[in-house]
Amino acid sequence: RTTLMAWTSPATWSVGQIVTAANLNTHLRDNLTTLNPNDAAGLTAASFATAGVPYCLVRNSGATSIANATETVLTWDTDVLDPDASHDPGSNPSRITPNVAGQYVAFCSGAWASNASGVRTLYFRRGGSGSDRAWGHIMNPTDGDSTIFSSFSGETLTSNGSSDYFEVVVAQSSGGSLDFATDANAQSPFFGLLWAGPAAS
Repeated sequence: RTTLMAWTSPATWSVGQIVTAANLNTHLRDNLTTLNPNDAAGLTAASFATAGVPYCLVRNSGATSIANATETVLTWDTDVLDPDASHDPGSNPSRITPNVAGQYVAFCSGAWASNASGVRTLYFRRGGSGSDRAWGHIMNPTDGDSTIFSSFSGETLTSNGSSDYFEVVVAQSSGGSLDFATDANAQSPFFGLLWAGPAAS
């Protein structure tokens, strides 16, 4: 994987100052590469690693039973795309821990078992803290479709590129246990992170 360039605060130029190739490379080329590391439109997921864009996509091969009115951290047993080794299904199956600092977009998809009672919720959290949640999603199945298949993405999450990790937390209030399951094509549930840019200063 191509390593991302470090961001350098742009120089303040003075009248008569000579602009060198090194100046341009550091303050213009490398910073533009940091802001837009793919440097091209229409990249596929498989080409992110070559382009230097950190990402991770994981999934779970089976259903997870979610107890009534109980927030549950989802786990993921299969690495679909993980070029930076940011997920370990053996020791920390619930976590994606980015190895590059910056802002990340989180996304998750899954199907709830058929049930028309209560609501379903999901949010992304950082560092195991429910108070440090990035985004919440609430679904109400009482609109005539009791089987809910949900695909959603979150706002950007900030990672320090070392110890920060992210998880998906779900809950439901059907009155009994309910599966967060695979869909008919066994392509979900899945969880992923995609680098969106450097962290805000």
